[in-house]
Amino acid sequence: EQTYNTTFRNITITGTIQDSGVNGIIGGIVAKIILNNSEDVTNIYTSTTTINITASQLIYAGGLVGQSSGNTNIEDSSSQISIFGMIQISGGLIGSATLNTAILNSFTTGILNTEKVATTNIMTGGLVGFLSNDSHIEKSYSTATIISNLTTSESSQTGGLVGLLSNNSAINKSYYSGNISAKTNFTGGLIGS
Repeated sequence: EQTYNTTFRNITITGTIQDSGVNGIIGGIVAKIILNNSEDVTNIYTSTTTINITASQLIYAGGLVGQSSGNTNIEDSSSQISIFGMIQISGGLIGSATLNTAILNSFTTGILNTEKVATTNIMTGGLVGFLSNDSHIEKSYSTATIISNLTTSESSQTGGLVGLLSNNSAINKSYYSGNISAKTNFTGGLIGS
């Protein structure tokens, strides 16, 4: 589901999400947050949320939000994840976070295991797969185990916090303390590229 001008507060989610479609978006609480709307996600905890992807390709997957594209604040939230499958852009909290998305005082634990998909430019991060366009992470961390088996991809990035960071985005007072096993073009303890 996609949302407009919505607030999520004090929610705990457990369970499994299974997807076998193509070009889909999956999030533990919401799939997609829409451009130019104000969203507030506060004190959300997803406990052992398992996301299994059996599709040939999924575009976005996140422990809380699949894709955030506008004026979103995620604060005091966490995700204990088990994300597996063929995913282009995946993150422990958010798959893709763009256009002034802010992540504050949040964290992830668990495992993120991505495989080769039929595309290029694959991004995997303990918190966010793709962080761009004036978005930022502050006072947040991940201890998730990250496994990226993407050797045949033309362009792939894996990072402890962010797979790919671009366009005036930033990470402040945050850290990664986990294990990364990656076969990607760019791999970093904090940022892939």
